[in-house]
Amino acid sequence: MKEFRAVEHRLELVSTINGVTFYNDSKATNVDATVKALDPFPRTSTLSGRQGQRQRLHSPKPADAERVKRAYLIGAASTRLLSHLQNSTTVVRSGTLERAVHQAFDAGQTRRRLSLLAPACATLPV
Repeated sequence: MKEFRAVEHRLELVSTINGVTFYNDSKATNVDATVKALDPFPRTSTLSGRQGQRQRLHSPKPADAERVKRAYLIGAASTRLLSHLQNSTTVVRSGTLERAVHQAFDAGQTRRRLSLLAPACATLPV
């Protein structure tokens, strides 16, 4: 166990800065995978979205959505994700990944939060 290395892009610890911890699960490219990525965390912020135009999205179960303290949405899929999340958590339309990271960091500093990059939809190279 001491030698185990996590799989790249799957619940990969990125960094902890001023008490805000960031994890990358960019392989969570659908809602179900994103819900599974939330399992280790009692309550977290997520950075979600990208393309997803051809992908069918569905709402997470209310109990799963409630575990997301705040969702920072980016990319073309943000409008569609907003419609699935707006009644169960605080949603911020960040626009870009860089802005989402900064917003999650600023909000997390006062509360010692975890932030998880989990797109919830397919992503295309930028």
